[in-house]
Amino acid sequence: MRGSGYLSSSVLLTTFNGDAFIEEQLTSILHQTRAVDQVLIFDDGSSDRTVEKVKAFIELNGLDGWSINVNPKNLGPASNILTHLEALSGDIVFLGDQDDVWELNKVAVMTRHMADHPNLSMLVSRTTIVDKNGEKPADPWILKKMLNNSRIHRGPSGSIQELTFDDFVGYSAVPLHAMCVRGDVLRKIGKAGGFPDLSMSLGADWYIGIWSAVLGDCQLLPDTLMRRRVHGGNISLGGLRKKTVLSSTQDRRITMLRESRDAHLALLENDELGMKLSHSDRRSVEQAAAFLAERIAFSEVPSLARALRLIIQFNHYHRSSGTIRGGVRMWVADVMYALNINWNTVKRAKHG
Repeated sequence: MRGSGYLSSSVLLTTFNGDAFIEEQLTSILHQTRAVDQVLIFDDGSSDRTVEKVKAFIELNGLDGWSINVNPKNLGPASNILTHLEALSGDIVFLGDQDDVWELNKVAVMTRHMADHPNLSMLVSRTTIVDKNGEKPADPWILKKMLNNSRIHRGPSGSIQELTFDDFVGYSAVPLHAMCVRGDVLRKIGKAGGFPDLSMSLGADWYIGIWSAVLGDCQLLPDTLMRRRVHGGNISLGGLRKKTVLSSTQDRRITMLRESRDAHLALLENDELGMKLSHSDRRSVEQAAAFLAERIAFSEVPSLARALRLIIQFNHYHRSSGTIRGGVRMWVADVMYALNINWNTVKRAKHG
C-alpha cells in the first residue's frame, strides 16, 4: 500500500533506430525491484522495427502507464527529450537510453535516496561500460576514453560526491542515462522553453544538469546501477578509435564551438533560469562563453598570441578533460585544427 510519503516515478525513454537492444532495456525497466508508475517512450522517426517492438512489448506484458508516441518530424536527440518533459507526471523521473541495461535495484536505490534527501534536485549513479554483447569492451582504449570523458567516473568511488554548478559549466559532465531528477524540476524546464540549439555539441544532459544545479543540490552515488552499452550506432566510435588527431573538419569544429558558446549565452537570456542564477553562477557561464569565443577566434585566425591566451586559460581545458594531460591534449588539438596539421599525415610524410 502506498503511504502519504510515496514518491511516484516516471521514465522518459527516447528512441531512434534502436531495435537491436530496445527489448533488453525495456525488460530491465519492467523488472525493477521497485516498479515504475509511468514509462513514456518517444520515437524520433525510426526506420527500423523499434516502434513495432516497443508496441509488442507493452501489449504482451499488459503494461498500464506505458506508451510510445512517434514524433511527427525528426527532432534530434536533445529536442526529443526537452520537448516532452512536461508530459512526465512522476515525483522522480529517470532518463533512459534505448541501448542500456538497468541493474534491477536502480529505481529502488535512487528513489529511496531522493526520498531521504528532499533538498536534492538530481541524483546520479555510476555506470559500467559494456560492448554490444554486454561484455567489457575488448578495446582498452575505448574503455579508457569513455571513463575519462565523464565526471561520474572521476574522483573517489566509495562515497557520495557533491556535484556543483561548476561541474556542469562548459561541457556535458554527467550523461543523461545516469540521472534521476525531480519531476517538478523537469516540468519547470519544459514549461520555460527557449531551449538552445544542442544538436552538435552540448546535449540535453548538459541543459538539465545546469537547471538542476541551480534549483537544488546534486549528488553522485558510489553505486553502479546501470550498464552503458557502447557500440557503433550510439556513439562516434570513429572519434574514439580515430587514427588521426583531426577527426572532423575545421568548419564543423567551428560550428560546434559556436553552438556551445551560444548555448551558454542562452542561459543568461532565459527569463526563468536567468533570474535564479547567483552572481557566481553567472560569472562562471560568462567565463565559459568567453573562453569558447577565444577558441573560435583562434580557429578562424590562428596566431601565437591567441594560442598563448588559450594557455593562460588552461583551467577551462583542465576542467573539461578532468586531467592535466587531457587538458594539454585538448589545447594541442585546437592548435592542430587551427593549423590543419595531422599527426599521421606528418608521420607518412617523414617515412616517404
